[in-house]
Amino acid sequence: MSINLKKYITLVDFLGNALGPNYEISLYDLTKAPYKLIALSNGIFSGRKIGDPLTDLQLKVIENKEYRQQGYVLNSKGMTKGGQILRDSTMFIQDDKGSLLGLFCISQNVSKYEKLSKDILNLCNMGIDVNEFEDFQFSSKGHSDRVETYATSAVDISNNVIKKTTDALGLPVERLSYDEKLGIVKELERLGVFLVKGAIGDVSTLLKISEATMYRYIKQINKQDRK
Repeated sequence: MSINLKKYITLVDFLGNALGPNYEISLYDLTKAPYKLIALSNGIFSGRKIGDPLTDLQLKVIENKEYRQQGYVLNSKGMTKGGQILRDSTMFIQDDKGSLLGLFCISQNVSKYEKLSKDILNLCNMGIDVNEFEDFQFSSKGHSDRVETYATSAVDISNNVIKKTTDALGLPVERLSYDEKLGIVKELERLGVFLVKGAIGDVSTLLKISEATMYRYIKQINKQDRK
């Protein structure tokens, strides 16, 4: 672990106690693959634990190199596996050369406030679309159009992507075509799933193909990207 990250571990514990149990504080180490969670405070409502991988949105941020444009991202919408809504903010920890070392994250559980606000608006019959009201709360320097999924493993992230495809096509995974499976692998590659140790074997099992076939998919994707 980088010495620059060690000082943030105390901060994780401090903010977790100072802000209270409705706020989850987390620290991710990105200095070497597989990237993982190394410090956590109040992780009960998301179900995360030390050693868990990055979320799908965090992987996208790294892949898109958004940290080069700004030092942090505020008010992204998160969703736990249990359906609880979180307000997420992430600070990028970089060294003097601009290399990304880690992510320092604060997640507020806003599920009860969402329900209360909707109940009040409906009770007052104010004619306000409660869904628009919800989007407004995540609009300030955030990504109201992107929902961060709190998966606890690369398998969870992969399952989410595969399910979207099979649901859209109305087909079980074993009936997907070569191109459809290639599209899934390409999306997982873009998300950085294969940075997680053992992910290739896990995804090949989920797609019901061999690891050798998985490597051919990845080789094909890399060949397309070079064109």
